[in-house]
Amino acid sequence: MKTSKKLLSVALVLLMLAGCFGLCFSAAAAADYKLTYDANGGINPPSAQTYISAGERTITTYTPTREGYNFLGWSEDANATEAQYQPGGTIMVDRRITLYAVWLDSALPQYKLTYDANGGINPPSSQVYLSAGEKNISTFKPTREGYTFLGWASSPTATEAQYEAGGKITVNTRMTIYAVWKQNVADDQQNPGGGNQTPQASVCPWCGGDHSNGFFQMIVGWFHGIFASLFGAKY
Repeated sequence: MKTSKKLLSVALVLLMLAGCFGLCFSAAAAADYKLTYDANGGINPPSAQTYISAGERTITTYTPTREGYNFLGWSEDANATEAQYQPGGTIMVDRRITLYAVWLDSALPQYKLTYDANGGINPPSSQVYLSAGEKNISTFKPTREGYTFLGWASSPTATEAQYEAGGKITVNTRMTIYAVWKQNVADDQQNPGGGNQTPQASVCPWCGGDHSNGFFQMIVGWFHGIFASLFGAKY
C-alpha cells in the first residue's frame, strides 16, 4: 500500500514538472519573437508586442513624444535620421527587434506630408522629412462607413486617386493629400426591380390573353400583318 502511494506521488510530481516545463518552454518561445519600442530621447513609447511565431506584424499607431521635436517614424538604427517604418505599417518579426524613434528638430526646415481622411476616420500620422525628395506614402489606410478607399489626391474634391497607399510621392514643401472615396452601391439600388426582369407579355389582339412565348409572338405578329393588310388597321 505504501509503495502504491509513493508511486502515485512520484507520478503527480512528474506531471507537475512536465506542465511547468511546457509553460516555461512556451513562454521562452514567445519571447523569441518580440517587438520593442524605444522612445530614443522621447517619452511614452508604445508597449512591447510579443508573438508566439514569426511573421509580418502591424506596427502600433501609438507614437511617443519629445519636446521640441517632430516624430518621423521608427528605425532599427538608433542614430537614423530617416524612418524605416511608419505607425500602422508592417514589419517582419522573425527575432527580437527593437525599433527606435526617429526625431527631427522642429527648428530645422521641414518637408511635411499630411494625410486628410476627407470624411473618413483614422488617417495615417503625418510624415516629416529633413530634406525634399521622393518619399514613401504610408501603407495605412483610413476608413469610411459605406465607402471604398481608392487612394490619395492633392484635391479634396477628386474622384480619382493620384497616389496609392504604399506608393511614391515627391515632397518638396509642406503638403496635404486627401483620401478619395467611392460610395458603395447596394444591390437593390443597382437593380431596382430586385432581380431578373420578366419579359413583357404580348397581348393577342384578336383572341385575348397574355403570352410571352417568342414563337407565339411571331405567329401573332404574322397574322396581325395579314389582317391589317386585308381589312385595314381596325379589324
